[in-house]
Amino acid sequence: MKTHHPSPPDTDSCGTARASTCNEDLQSAHRLAQESARLTRIRYREGVESLRGVLESDRTALASTEQVVIAKRDLAIATARCYVAMAGGFDVAEVAKK
Repeated sequence: MKTHHPSPPDTDSCGTARASTCNEDLQSAHRLAQESARLTRIRYREGVESLRGVLESDRTALASTEQVVIAKRDLAIATARCYVAMAGGFDVAEVAKK
């Protein structure tokens, strides 16, 4: 006899709510990195920050942008795979060819 294991209350069967919370955390970190880069550029214009500091801050902001994009891509792929798995009867290789 199969035992049914319901999803935790904070998520659907594909874990979407948890992924959404993680995505919100990444978005928050991204906003903070962008704000830090903006403030660093202001400090540079005022003469209290080095160009190296500006470049490092911009690099961090760009890395956070990349993390957000990768997370969104991974969430979309995982969600699609989950729905295909739940639907059954689909050959993933055939779907990928189209």
